[in-house]
Amino acid sequence: MTAPAVTGAPALRAVAVDLDDTLLRGDKSIAPRTLAAWERCRARGVALIVATARAEKPAAPFLAVLRPDAVVSNSGALARVGARTVFSRTFAPGTADGIARACAAADCGIVTAETEDGYFWNSHGAPTSAEYGHAIYTDFQRPLPPCFKLTAEIADAALAESIAARFPDCTLTEYYGQSWKRFSPAGVDKGAGLSAALAALGIAAAETAAFGDDYSDERMLASVGWGIAMGNAVAEVKAAARETTDDNGHDGVARWLETRFLDPVTVRPAGPGDAALLYELQRRAFLPLLEKYRDEQVNPAAESYEMFCAKLARTGTDPYVILRSGLPVGGVRILHRAGGMHKVSALGIAPDCQNAGAAQTALRLIEALHPDARGWMLDTIAEEKGNCHLYEKLGYVRVGAPRRINERLTLVDYQKGGGPAGEGRP
Repeated sequence: MTAPAVTGAPALRAVAVDLDDTLLRGDKSIAPRTLAAWERCRARGVALIVATARAEKPAAPFLAVLRPDAVVSNSGALARVGARTVFSRTFAPGTADGIARACAAADCGIVTAETEDGYFWNSHGAPTSAEYGHAIYTDFQRPLPPCFKLTAEIADAALAESIAARFPDCTLTEYYGQSWKRFSPAGVDKGAGLSAALAALGIAAAETAAFGDDYSDERMLASVGWGIAMGNAVAEVKAAARETTDDNGHDGVARWLETRFLDPVTVRPAGPGDAALLYELQRRAFLPLLEKYRDEQVNPAAESYEMFCAKLARTGTDPYVILRSGLPVGGVRILHRAGGMHKVSALGIAPDCQNAGAAQTALRLIEALHPDARGWMLDTIAEEKGNCHLYEKLGYVRVGAPRRINERLTLVDYQKGGGPAGEGRP
């Protein structure tokens, strides 16, 4: 009997995504792959939600393409399901005016205010992008309409904190790597807005995946069943997330949805009847590297079938089949070493399934299957920068001296956990 596949695939009913530096590339475009994954989720009946720091008008060009079921905007202060407003929170009367005037008096630079009646700012310059072409000039001497949030250009964090301290019904948040600070009504964040949208849709937070990168996404990711930090996310967001995917320049949202939900990667323990399958998958996975580096003495594709079977049968060896959408696409052997260390050996994915996140997901699943492991180790080809990046992204650290195999190829060792670097190595 074939062993059951092990999967961490979520049962999702909703997907929420931040826009800037998450769904959008650096040039503010939406990758075709990302849009395709988004539409595949829609076809499965998944509710699609945009959760952005932007106001609705600056977000409008992207919303027209994405056609979400719900929009959480203004950093969580406003949430709509379709045309129905399900959450709206503005500053108490006088608070937004007081903050704006305090910022202006301190010569903070540009101050913006997002309201139902428009986007106000105190700059005479042209907007930096077309999405903000509707901005209305004000010197903040006249009262603002009800305001969802204020954003101010304040390089001095202490100054921003001192202004916020004067208005206890506001919350101060930074933007990573920028001098901008955001003032929001107390208790308002994307998590609050998303919670209201999910309640209106009749969907539980545990059935929701959310993606983000900046401080404003931290509570949102922590509030759902599957909080996913982008590879370019700040450390605090990664710490709040359940998982991390690739960065926004490498289709991180699409990659996670494909490998974890749409075309889930699973692993199952291999049995005696899987030897021929695993051998063929290994040859397919490693043959391009054999042809590239001519490393016959170490390359798994150069192994005979007899040698391969002998390795599978060794004591302390756990072989696994890696599947995608139920079809075998690769294999791996886990070797139990002294001191509770586990070694990842011959992790390979068939060439037509590579560069889609299968190896990353499979390794995470396999690590989860061995909670008793004191640490993990593996080796890879130093010249294959993509492989090195994959393992480093998963928390592996390079240890020891590189090993020169031939004039083309160098092997490097990696370790994750297990005490001081190299401790527990065979």
